[in-house]
Formats: sequence, structure tokens, C-alpha cells
Amino acid sequence: MNLLIISSRFPYPLEKGDKLRLYYQIRELAKWHKITLVSVSDEEASDLDKLQLQPYVNAQYHFDITSGVRLFNRLSALVTGLPIQVSQLYDSSIMNAIKKITQRHHIEHVYCQLPRAAEYARRLNIPKTIDYMDAFGESMEKRASINKGFKKRLFTTEAKRMRLYESKIFIDFDHHTLISEQDKSYMAISNPDLIHVVPNGIDTDFFSFGLEKKSTFDLAFIGNMGYPPNEAAAVYITDHILPLLTDASLAISGARPTPIVQQLANDSVTVVGWVDDIRDAYRSSKVFLAPIFSGTGQQNKILEAMAIGLPSITTTQVNNAIGATDGQEVLIANNPEEFALAVKKLLNDDQLYKHIQKNARNFVVAKYSWKEHVDKLSQIIEGKI
Repeated sequence: MNLLIISSRFPYPLEKGDKLRLYYQIRELAKWHKITLVSVSDEEASDLDKLQLQPYVNAQYHFDITSGVRLFNRLSALVTGLPIQVSQLYDSSIMNAIKKITQRHHIEHVYCQLPRAAEYARRLNIPKTIDYMDAFGESMEKRASINKGFKKRLFTTEAKRMRLYESKIFIDFDHHTLISEQDKSYMAISNPDLIHVVPNGIDTDFFSFGLEKKSTFDLAFIGNMGYPPNEAAAVYITDHILPLLTDASLAISGARPTPIVQQLANDSVTVVGWVDDIRDAYRSSKVFLAPIFSGTGQQNKILEAMAIGLPSITTTQVNNAIGATDGQEVLIANNPEEFALAVKKLLNDDQLYKHIQKNARNFVVAKYSWKEHVDKLSQIIEGKI
């Protein structure tokens, strides 16, 4: 099938969850379909980044949204009522170009990643599938709950608009996917049973099992550190968990650390920032912490840590989207005291530590195969399920 994929970011480098999800989906979908990739973004895509997709796509087009257009569209959202994150990426000249691309490549189906790109896809008179990925309306609402003042009002308004938009565009697409059952339960959709759950996967060959013989740090937190829930988690670990642990060291790794994250650095906390090989960040620590309370979707960072064999402690909310068993593949904690106690258990009980390591790896290998999940996505796109 000639498949057009429209995304709101270029799917490389893999420093954000939506990029990672789409990159691996493209790699697998390319086995069955001839892919044309269109990305519309306010982020540049380098020639080196584009080379990473070349083996898997027939053609690729990247459109930059200029700062002027982005500002105008944000202001336009005040009138149109569109979510800002949707409005700021739409440009009628790009829409015209996409229509020509569909003709040039004889497109038979459109796969739209994220509602942010839906204004382009919904205007095409071609069968189409949308990957909501996360429940973004719920995500905005959770962000509103951890902010104050102007930001709280902004996220509250965006949450309401996104919930309405997610519901409105539902009828424009033939098929719909989400990353987890938990996110499905958040969607304000009249027919949620029509949404297929397509989880992420893990490249278990890349994230092979094994830690360094001598760890540099006791604790690790890894992720896109420009993402507000990750920033909040880093602050939570530093301010609330570390004070309950004697002489514990923490490494915070990941792209785009905000000024708030950078200021967390002290004698016990190292803000590493971007890491060329993210596996080094996992392998150099003894325990992975993910005290995330305000995010949605599936936390790939947990799955990567589990695949490598880095015992992980996370919240009930995060684990709901993963489905691991407390005490077997992960440890669950929902307040600072529970996190500190779980850390002490792992560091002081070698038998428990190795038990979690082995079970976590086996769990990811059994449950999170990109091949299996994208095979399901391909069947959804083809209308077979």
C-alpha cells in the first residue's frame, strides 16, 4: 500500500516519546508498505537526521513552520477555538503541497501521528488512521494541576479545547489508535470501543541486558528534561526523596534540561544533560526512579531501564500503562517515604535486586515487541481488524 505518514515532528533524533514511537513504527511498516513521510514542525531536521529515515521511506518531505506563522496562528486560536498546539502548526500553503504529494505518490491511505497534525490529514479525501498516542486533553489538565497563575489558566483552557478537538476529529478518521488502555479511559469520545490500543515496543537487541560492574551513581532519572512532567519528577526526587536517603547520588540525564533542572545540581546531584548513547546513562546507575504523577501515555524510559536490567521504582499511574507486577518486575511507590523505602530494599537485598532485574527483562521481551505491535497497526490501517 502507498502510505502517507503525516507527523508534527521529524521522527529523529529519538529524544522525545512521539519521535521514538513513530521512528520504530516506520521501520516496521516499511516491511509491508511504501511510505511517504511528511513532517510539519517548528524544529529543524538536519540532513544527518533525514539519512536515518532514508532506508525506510520512499520519499520524505519536511516543512518548517516559521516563527512568524507560528505566532500568527497562536493568536488566531483565540478566534477559532482550536487548541494552540494544533493551530500553530497549520499553514494553508503546506496543505496545498501535501495535496500535491498525495497525487504524486498515488497515496492510498494516510496515517496521522497526533492530533497536532490532524488539520492536514482531515482535509484529505483519502482513507485515514489517526494515532492519538496519548490522551492530550488529560495531559493538559494534569499540567494545569501542577502550575499556578497564568500557566494554570493556559493549560486549563488548552485542556478543554483539546478534549473537544479530540472528540470533534474522531469522525474524520476511519481508524483510531492509542498507546494504552489507561489513556483510552481518559478520552472524551462517544465510541471509545472503536479505538485500538497499540503500545510502544522496545528494541531489546539495542537495549541489551547488563549494567556496569561498578556503578557511578546510586540513582538515575532519564528523559526529555524539557518536558514539564519530567522536570517536576526531577525536582521531586531532589527535594523529597534524596533527603530521606543517606549519601545517595543521583544522575539526571536527557535532552533540553530546563534552568530549573540545571539548578538542581549539587554535591549529590549531577545534571548530565544530553547523552550520545542513552544506554550509558542507564548502565552507570543502580536504581531507576520515575516519580511521575502528571504525565499520560506510556513511559518508554521505564521499559528501556527494565530491558537493560536496571531495577525501576515508579508510580501506580505510570505502571497502569505498562502492566508490570509490583515486587516482581518493578517496585511501586506513590510518596517520598515509599520511594525511599523501595530504594533501600533494592540496595540492601541482593536477592531481590537480581529477582527484579531478571523478571523485568523477561517481561519487556515478552510484552513489548515492536514487530508484534506494529503488525497490529498495519492490520488496522488495512482494515483487517
